[in-house]
Amino acid sequence: MASFDKAIAKVLQYEGGYVFNPADPGGETKYGISKRSYPAYNIKNISLDTAKTLYKLDFWPLIKGDEIKSQKIANNLLDFAVNAGPKAAIKVVQKRLTVAADGICGPQTIAAINQEPPDALNKRLVQERICFYFSCVEVDRKKECFLKGWIKRASEFV
Repeated sequence: MASFDKAIAKVLQYEGGYVFNPADPGGETKYGISKRSYPAYNIKNISLDTAKTLYKLDFWPLIKGDEIKSQKIANNLLDFAVNAGPKAAIKVVQKRLTVAADGICGPQTIAAINQEPPDALNKRLVQERICFYFSCVEVDRKKECFLKGWIKRASEFV
């Protein structure tokens, strides 16, 4: 089964120091932890250990990371969940697997993920992530400044 420590190490290659970009609807962000999602936290001073704990408690269980057989898929899905939100990431993979796209990673979703050849699913997930990012920009042109980085980030999971 996939390891949280390996997956979060991959995510943290892309989620680094403190950022406050006015175009980012998440507001202040550090290690990918946003003020919008965690309003009670002092984002500028959040520690790496706290960020990892939040990911382990609030993201990893939603993608059922401990039940995913492929580390590649777990890495990609956790990164997508951090970048786009767990529900959006799960819906994208569910649509690709032709499982009911409810945004909840239940037994059918996990079974479908684990039955797919990991390399093929991983490539398809990268493609779907890129399509998702283009659709985000179509809905909100202010997010266009993030598109190149999102595509690069997703592509690095192939």
